Amino acid sequence: MTLPEQAFKTSPDGKSVLVKLHIQPRSSKEAVSGDWNGEAVKINLNAPPVDGKANAALIKFLAGILKTPRGMISIVRGESSHNKTVCIQNMSADAIKNILERA
Repeated sequence: MTLPEQAFKTSPDGKSVLVKLHIQPRSSKEAVSGDWNGEAVKINLNAPPVDGKANAALIKFLAGILKTPRGMISIVRGESSHNKTVCIQNMSADAIKNILERA
């Protein structure tokens, strides 16, 4: 699977990466399901979009796949939307993209 380059943006200091995501809650399985309209990475989650459950599931899912502590991942935009931007610290955009493409 190939993910869109424009979904990944490295911060000016090079210490974090902003990743645009499109979340599909209440899916039958949790997975990175690919490109969403050429601008975001689509992720399917089991959790419902109620009381922050999908957001918590997203952080846990990404931390598990990327093998990084949950504290290194935060939602910076779209907490109540399907379209989100997450900030991942201490990883390069290329490393994140490669791991997500293989997931």
